[in-house]
Order: sequence, then structure tokens, then C-alpha cells
Amino acid sequence: MEEQGKKDRHGHRVSFTIPEADWDEFGEILAGSPDDRSVVLRRMVAAFLKRPKVKIPRRADYER
Repeated sequence: MEEQGKKDRHGHRVSFTIPEADWDEFGEILAGSPDDRSVVLRRMVAAFLKRPKVKIPRRADYER
């Protein structure tokens, strides 16, 4: 039996392809960030789905 309140944090595995050059550039942008690419992608999806209290991640060099 599953514990009450336990969350399945990983869900279903879904694969998609990002061109290698784009993946490398994405990693360069995140260099020095406390978040890795997977964390940022999860936050972007959650923000797009309008999950409560989730804001879209911003680049460190973002200017308004």
C-alpha cells in the first residue's frame, strides 16, 4: 500500500529530441546556475500549465 501524501515526483517518462547544438547552448546559458537543464525544463512546463505558485524561469542575463 502506498503512503498517504506521497507524491510521484517522476511521473511517466516522455522522450523528445532537442538538436545537440541547441542542447549545448542551453547548457552554456545555465552554466553557473544552481539549476540544471532538467529542472528548468520542468519549471517551464509547470509555468506553461499555469500551476499554482510557479513562475517561468528567467535567464540570468534577462533584461526587462
